Amino acid sequence: MAATGSGVGAFDGESFEEIAYRPAYHDLLAKDIGFGKGSQILFLDVTARYYHDIDQFKLDKLQLIDIISLTPYDSLFKKKSWQFNIGIDTIKDFDCNFCNTFKTAYGFGLTYKPTYFSPFTLYSLLDIELELSNNLESDYRAGGGGTIGFFHDLTDDWRIQALANYLDFPLGHDSNYYTLEINQRYALSQNVDLRLELNRIEDKETWLFSLNAYF
Repeated sequence: MAATGSGVGAFDGESFEEIAYRPAYHDLLAKDIGFGKGSQILFLDVTARYYHDIDQFKLDKLQLIDIISLTPYDSLFKKKSWQFNIGIDTIKDFDCNFCNTFKTAYGFGLTYKPTYFSPFTLYSLLDIELELSNNLESDYRAGGGGTIGFFHDLTDDWRIQALANYLDFPLGHDSNYYTLEINQRYALSQNVDLRLELNRIEDKETWLFSLNAYF
């Protein structure tokens, strides 16, 4: 299933419009029709933003592959959860005029659901990450950290997700930052949804309101 999206928002007080296209699409916020709950499959996910203050289009991200598998742990099968992504992202923990970095990350951990049909899912992952960019000291940074989050279906059409992430990079560009997110999706139909995403990286806040269509 492919997807297109458009939205409006602001990063650190600077307003933008966003357009996105995803030829292969299912993320943790999306409805689970045809996909397993707790799965994310993104391929060539491209997002661009037009920032008004600098009057420029900027590539926000190009995810070559972004996969998450959150499998509830049980004592019999002892399945692990994991995530892997590789692509281009925007550095947002320090100011570099929305510069890009090549990034790859891998994480593994555990997922908990009270029952098989529960609308609530809790997960935690240990993360390893490498970034390459000439905007970083020594042109790279490498390290890791952790993520804890949950998503909950308030209704069949309304899902909320919250997560906290911390990353520390002792190699290359010595730095660290935390991220907090609260995201919501409301499905207007099987192929159209509205989203409100709130994100904080250190002292920089982002909000995005978007309309997305799937085909």
